[in-house]
Amino acid sequence: MSTLSGKTYVAGDAELVVFNDIKMSGQDILVIGPNAALHAYVDGSSSTVSGNGVINKTSLAQNCIIEFTKNVGTLKFSGNGEFAGVIVAPDANIELDGGGNAVTDFCGAAIGYTINLRGHFKFHYDEALGRLGANGRFLVTSWDEINPNNALSGVITP
Repeated sequence: MSTLSGKTYVAGDAELVVFNDIKMSGQDILVIGPNAALHAYVDGSSSTVSGNGVINKTSLAQNCIIEFTKNVGTLKFSGNGEFAGVIVAPDANIELDGGGNAVTDFCGAAIGYTINLRGHFKFHYDEALGRLGANGRFLVTSWDEINPNNALSGVITP
């Protein structure tokens, strides 16, 4: 398809190619059904998902994989929508903006050139992705959690 916007429902295992950007806002929504999986490939220069743009009813990150080409320079998720999936955009500056007083959760994995989290945002790596074996593009083998208050002051301690 040319651009991903509007209302889309994935009922089974699907591959989707988007030749331009994802532009989802307002009432636009992408729903991955309870017995479905989506693997999407996106080109363009920048993509935006706001509001409750992507709903993964399986709650399994491996069932929503979105890969962006090297042409995508910016990717922005904003609003109060939660996300369960994998974002592969190694050349993009990714912004995850939680809005309002609600806590917004990202569950899965994200690969980007830079990743900025703002607002009431919580990022959770889905450890089940590490069990995908050779099918996984990158596997997280360890990580350190830091106190965000110390990170802002330049002192990094667990």
